[in-house]
Amino acid sequence: MLCGDFRAMFATDKTIGRAETIEACGERLRSTLCNPRAANMSPASREMCAALIAILSSIISADVCAASLGEGLLREIYSLIVDALMTEPPTAIVRALNEFALAAVVKCPVDAGFQALLGCLNDYTVEYLNDPTSIRHRYTTLIVKCIMRLETKRVSPEVLVEACYDFLVDHPLVVFKGKDDLPLRTIKMSIGNLYKVYKEEFIKVAERQLRGKTADGGAVLSYIRSFESSMSPQRAPVTQQQQQPQQHDAPPTNTSSSTRSTPPPQQLHQQQAAPANLGGNSTSYAEEASPVRARVTAGPTDVAAPHHHHQHQHPSPSTTAHAEEDEDGVLAEMDRMEETFLRARKPETSPDGVKDMYRMLKPGIIQTNAALTAKFEECYNVCTPAFKGFLARRMFKLFNEDPAKVTGFTFPKIIIANKDV
Repeated sequence: MLCGDFRAMFATDKTIGRAETIEACGERLRSTLCNPRAANMSPASREMCAALIAILSSIISADVCAASLGEGLLREIYSLIVDALMTEPPTAIVRALNEFALAAVVKCPVDAGFQALLGCLNDYTVEYLNDPTSIRHRYTTLIVKCIMRLETKRVSPEVLVEACYDFLVDHPLVVFKGKDDLPLRTIKMSIGNLYKVYKEEFIKVAERQLRGKTADGGAVLSYIRSFESSMSPQRAPVTQQQQQPQQHDAPPTNTSSSTRSTPPPQQLHQQQAAPANLGGNSTSYAEEASPVRARVTAGPTDVAAPHHHHQHQHPSPSTTAHAEEDEDGVLAEMDRMEETFLRARKPETSPDGVKDMYRMLKPGIIQTNAALTAKFEECYNVCTPAFKGFLARRMFKLFNEDPAKVTGFTFPKIIIANKDV
């Protein structure tokens, strides 16, 4: 009756489908679904939840209502859906929630939808990195599925660059070492999709958006440029150039030597494949994205193990690629470190630089990586004794004010030693 009455009024007056209605339905759904008793809810509660989801779906389906949805409200919607699914409600409710999530993706404003979904992905990644056994991480695949359904080619370059930059500031490349990197591959996939649309213009937008920001902007730009270099037509005629010596009337000895210097076809293929897994040409790009598709089709409660490419090859190009990516991640983090210290020392950028320094230390990677620890101490020791003490005190102040403290977090020893200076 509730759903029927609403639809009758909504058919003649779309203004009742405003944000307040969505929030009210969402709160009622959350109170009913997001509790341990949801799996065994009464028939009346089940009927009410189905009616509320139907009302929300009706609102989302109206173009005038969907167009008014902002990032904040969409983020609340997706968070509600994931929280509700975690309680394992009845199958009919699960199906309705999945359909509602995908309907919201299709009808909502693309830029706001991408920002909301990446915000959810960021939240769930924080939980996973702090606790790899987090049950919420199982539902990351639902968020990734929604991002793919969103068609990231329609996202504006400015919004995508800013959102990806913010994600990589919170989660540098090195934090995914030895962990499920599905969120990172989703970022790469989104960047690659948009590069195919805007090409060189995308690079100009990224450079303009990231000007003056920390070295994590370099990670976004490096992804874009890797797609640029791999899709460049100059890479195609590699084998033709290597075969040119055979087209001239060279002496037999020179011909044989040039033939020996040309790698066998299998080896040549492996040489070209190694860097491609970092976000290379269209073939390797599809291979990079395929684990995402495999996880998504499995459903939100069925998460596959991390995928390893080309396990049957000897030697394995992916092993080399992953090693290079790990090294690049450490080097990128060192560049970010230098940039952050530089901004912290400049009076006009010091407040932002100090906050970036805390965000850089928060994941704990610097404290557990010997090379990064040494680099941090090197940058820190360049500062004057007074400024060292200032930085140490600010780090502890930001930690005490942080509402999302990381369990077991400790600062580098050099920060602790200068706390009372």
